[in-house]
Amino acid sequence: MKNFSLVFLLCCTFCYSPIHGQITDALIQEYEDGLDHLVNEVGAVGMAMAIKQGDDIWSGARGISSIIDPLSVNHPLALGSITKTIVSACILQMMEEGKLDLGDQIGDYLPTYPNVLPTITIEQLLYHTSGLYDYTNNIAYGNTTILLDPSGIQIPDQIMENFVLTSNFSPGVKQEYSNTNYLLLGM
Repeated sequence: MKNFSLVFLLCCTFCYSPIHGQITDALIQEYEDGLDHLVNEVGAVGMAMAIKQGDDIWSGARGISSIIDPLSVNHPLALGSITKTIVSACILQMMEEGKLDLGDQIGDYLPTYPNVLPTITIEQLLYHTSGLYDYTNNIAYGNTTILLDPSGIQIPDQIMENFVLTSNFSPGVKQEYSNTNYLLLGM
């Protein structure tokens, strides 16, 4: 558990470190050293990260993707629900900074999407009480995206436009897990 905590802390540090201007050589060295530390000293099997600042992009990978293959920045990685923790932390940080309130309606920040009420609140998304249909349950999503091109990039707007069906219930009525909530929060 200690290793996981350290890895998570370092990943959050990387994600939340304010980067101004261009990605500098010194910053790249810090990221490289961090990846080396996580794989060589903490014991992570594989780590990859990417940083985009303006037009600058840096990416790096360490460790292995399989018993015989080293991990590279070109390997597709399944992120899964671990991103929900990071998204939640970002939302709460923005709240602390006064940039949003948990009671704010998503229509104040995002365009209108089919089957998504603009009156749903940030809090309802965080707590899975929005009633939104989980786009990953839509067979068309799996058939047209994941199965046909597992290395393809999924564009949030396209997912929201094409794969979110009618809501399961009215916002605030009950709680039900839906990946759509955190897709919207990330946006």
